[in-house]
Amino acid sequence: MKQRSLFRNALFTAFLLLSLVLGGCQAINPYDVQPVDVYTTLKVSSPNCDYGGEFRSIEALDRYTVKFTLCYPDAALPSKLAFPTFSIQDAEYLYEKGGDSAALSLETNGTGPYMVEEWVPGTSLKLTANPNYWGVPPRSETLTLRWNPSSVYRRSELLFDRADGIDRPDLNSAIFKGNPNYITYTRPALSIAFLGINRDVPPYNDSRVRLGMAMLIDRQRVVANSFPAGAEAAEQFLPRSLTPGHSDVLRWHDYNIKEGTDLLNAAGFNYDQELFLYYTDTSTSYLPSPILVAQEIQAQLADAGLKITTVRMEEREFNAAVEAGELGLFLTGLSAEYPDATNFYDPNFSASSQRYGTPYGDISAALLNAKATSDAKSRQYYYDIVNQKLKEYILIIPLAHANDSAVFQADVTNVIISPLNENFDQMSTPDDQLTFMLESEPTFLWPADETSNDTMRVARLLYTPLVTYAYGSAELAPGLAEYWESNAALTEWTFSLRYGVTFSNGAELDANDVVATLGAQWNAKDPNHVGRTGSFIYFKRFFGEFINVGK
Repeated sequence: MKQRSLFRNALFTAFLLLSLVLGGCQAINPYDVQPVDVYTTLKVSSPNCDYGGEFRSIEALDRYTVKFTLCYPDAALPSKLAFPTFSIQDAEYLYEKGGDSAALSLETNGTGPYMVEEWVPGTSLKLTANPNYWGVPPRSETLTLRWNPSSVYRRSELLFDRADGIDRPDLNSAIFKGNPNYITYTRPALSIAFLGINRDVPPYNDSRVRLGMAMLIDRQRVVANSFPAGAEAAEQFLPRSLTPGHSDVLRWHDYNIKEGTDLLNAAGFNYDQELFLYYTDTSTSYLPSPILVAQEIQAQLADAGLKITTVRMEEREFNAAVEAGELGLFLTGLSAEYPDATNFYDPNFSASSQRYGTPYGDISAALLNAKATSDAKSRQYYYDIVNQKLKEYILIIPLAHANDSAVFQADVTNVIISPLNENFDQMSTPDDQLTFMLESEPTFLWPADETSNDTMRVARLLYTPLVTYAYGSAELAPGLAEYWESNAALTEWTFSLRYGVTFSNGAELDANDVVATLGAQWNAKDPNHVGRTGSFIYFKRFFGEFINVGK
């Protein structure tokens, strides 16, 4: 299509010049239309990389091409841009609403498979198929989302036929097992629950103490006593579905109470000292019952003579203390936000992380090398180094990879779910009406400044990023960009947009929409840098600092 467009423009120019020569100053338009207007491109840039972020510039090269210039190599850039936070909005509409999430949510304007028909805050969100969707039309004309934090309530809605499907059922409940009226779909684990250890905090500043404690914890018992059915004991930091990254041969230290206590004794460990295990009791997909896990760890270490006191912290306080490197022993975890090993490794073990004390140079160097190549074998080589060093240094003790699930009525067909998405738009029901129960209500319907998983789930239905995640896998698929490529150094990335994509308001997608949308998050002085709180947490987490902060 692009080649045809170039040919038409060249043909138009030739006719224009010929008409000027043959007809004086009066030009003849061969298409009997007005001449093509000049497309003014947008660019957002930083004069240098000293501000501390990943981007050097984001610019529209032409109507359908966007270029990202980076301050350092990043093989995972397309994977990051597929996260729903970076969904693209019509630039004019973004300015009209002043970048305000509340205003953008009242009348959504997207390019996704669905549009909002009715949002009743606190009750339900009814979506209807987008007639102008650029992809495969949705099979269900209407999708209704409702929510409740109680798995018992969600289960009853399914049992009484008030829902076609529910999220995160109680996997320990036997009510759906063997029942032909329901089908349980399990999401492959893309998460890790683990103990973090700060090597600068005594007594963990002795590597023998860290290794000894690792051998005193029976991970199989932790999983059996503290995690829902389907979880598996972790052998390393990454789940097996993340490749390159996960090592097929690496196994964690075996549970061995004798060798563990021998190591503590060799280190002169003081069994009379009180040690603290910090945690937050917020339930997550990777750590559904933190207090149960903390108590299980406490009991196992007590069996070896260690005095462990569990300390529950408020979530915000806990996260801040972990980031600052203030906690010696803590229970935490994470789920993949984007399906690349950098999402797990880099925030935890790069040279800038203080979570586990002074960073190890060999680990941070291997991470930089892995990030600077797109070759899978080369990346795996460096990640194998990281995996082995984590086993050697004991900065973390991996505990479990927890699965979660969704249950549907048996007459709902073509169901595909994964840790990253669900194919709601391609599911089929007998009446072409689908009702699904979430765990929580979406906060707002514009995702740029949001963090909740259920908000992102809704955003995938209403909007489209440049890149998407293929259903049922961690593979990338084209979104608003049909294809993308980088230079050899992985510091310049160009994305070629689809032609003819329209937003709900009728505006046609172009490259300036991409620059305006992402620039509003990156540039603290952009008039659309508003969102809900102005924090844009995921942008900072993925790409570092904003530009023009405090100016």
